Amino acid sequence: MPAKKAPRQQRTGALLNKEDLRFQKVGCCTAAIPCLADDYTVTPSGLRYFDVRTGNGRTPEQGDFVLLDWSGFTEGYQGKRIGNSTKTDEPFRFQLGAGEAIPAIEEAVRGMKQGGVRRVEILGSRPELGYSLNKAERFSGQRLTGDYFKYRKGPQPINLSGQRALDFVLDNPTLQDFNRTLLFDIKLVTVSH
Repeated sequence: MPAKKAPRQQRTGALLNKEDLRFQKVGCCTAAIPCLADDYTVTPSGLRYFDVRTGNGRTPEQGDFVLLDWSGFTEGYQGKRIGNSTKTDEPFRFQLGAGEAIPAIEEAVRGMKQGGVRRVEILGSRPELGYSLNKAERFSGQRLTGDYFKYRKGPQPINLSGQRALDFVLDNPTLQDFNRTLLFDIKLVTVSH
């Protein structure tokens, strides 16, 4: 008999497969911690986050440059990986408040301290917090390689398969909102002026 999927509040987070364990060893997360629905903090904007580890460094301010290690997944439909910066050694660097990151990442980073790890859940019912559903707003028009295009706001999917998985979720009109939910695990590596 096939195993049943656990109810929503008992499901574990995104970092549970073998590849993610490597991500945890290089510093993003030290353990695959199960997250219950009640463990998440919900902000007035609707962003949901869970602090896996609280940092002990500086908290970024408007205008600071931040460097993030990140791992992203589509949560609902097929649970596909969007990217993992530690696999490519390409962390996401952006200036806080400059509009270079999707709103959920900007908001999540504002309350972190350097060295902290935070799981961020962007509900499909809150598209204003994630990547734009409008392709003209989502893409910069710059081609990276082949059919792989640069997003206006990051984090940028690491490769074509990550971009295809994300674009499928964002562009498919038949998907319900719960199938558009995105999960990110982010580690605030550095904060600088």
